[in-house]
Amino acid sequence: MNALLRPTGQSQGPTLRSAIISLRLARLLLSDPERFPQHAVEGSDALQIEVQHNNQTVGFIHLDENKTVAKANQQRKPLGRVQLMLADQLAADDCNFDLKVLSNQIGKECLFPANADGTFGGLDSKQVGYNNTLVIRIETLLNSPDMSCFFSQDGLDICEEIERFLDDPHARALVLSFENVSFKHNARELLLNALGRYLLGIARQGRFRQNPLVCLLDKAHQFIGRSVGDDQSSVNLDAFGLIAKEGRKYGLTTVFATQRPRDVPQDVLSQLGTFFVHRLTNERDRETIERACGELDRSAAAFIPSLSQGEAIIVGPDLPAPLPIMMSKPEKGQQPESHGPKYQEFWGETEAVSLTEEFDQNSRRH
Repeated sequence: MNALLRPTGQSQGPTLRSAIISLRLARLLLSDPERFPQHAVEGSDALQIEVQHNNQTVGFIHLDENKTVAKANQQRKPLGRVQLMLADQLAADDCNFDLKVLSNQIGKECLFPANADGTFGGLDSKQVGYNNTLVIRIETLLNSPDMSCFFSQDGLDICEEIERFLDDPHARALVLSFENVSFKHNARELLLNALGRYLLGIARQGRFRQNPLVCLLDKAHQFIGRSVGDDQSSVNLDAFGLIAKEGRKYGLTTVFATQRPRDVPQDVLSQLGTFFVHRLTNERDRETIERACGELDRSAAAFIPSLSQGEAIIVGPDLPAPLPIMMSKPEKGQQPESHGPKYQEFWGETEAVSLTEEFDQNSRRH
């Protein structure tokens, strides 16, 4: 959220965090009506949520029609009591709240300092102005088709698909394609990093100890060792780096495929056990692989630039020496579309036509 919304550190950042906590609080209050009794407000869809402590009523929290928390001139004590009661849930890192009303809640966090009678201050129009650009960014992203993979309710839920795959004893592979994910707003990088965090969270629960999972990441240099956002709200894309460093003890391992090893951080490369090295012509790429592969000597590394298509060298702790291999071609229906444009096929016809016309014109002049 910080990388997408880029809140300023002094005014917008604290307001955004406070609004997120308020929306988490509203969801938790509405999900447990027995613990937090709900009282309808006459003439509207608003609710008064009763807060109790030691079987005594502490006060009420007012939720407006759109289920946002109203604070202006309201009592602070019941809100503080609930925040203590639900501290663990409010400190979660997920975004399990209603994003559609986030900009509305931000407006309700812009208050004057608290009053002496224990109530929140009134609405501060100057703070509202400070947060106006943040509200505009939120509304723009929520309504952007390029960001529908984050915010839309249409289509399949990726987390549910992953859970269905993990619960199926006969499933062997799950392919997630980012082909239709937009390049705008760093959507691809942020989405993949979120999925990596999700998988690592499952692994830390111990779900992969008896059923290990291998995650294959193509174009790894685009997602590892990078950061997105500006100087004040940058986010490191470290999810798959963490999986490489600590996932093995949880039963979660990863395979990286990249054409630019030099762009993968050394601390991540050092955690990888086995390398399949194809042809590398860039000197920095070869040096990176040589440093990462302790068993790859100079004589074996000298063959890397001359490897042909399909040839590779395997280097790993289970091999006494680097092992050259030839990859077998996949079947026609499974071959990747990685070939470049067919210049001769498409440009050659045009060139042949132009040469023929020029020859005809010269013949007429002679």
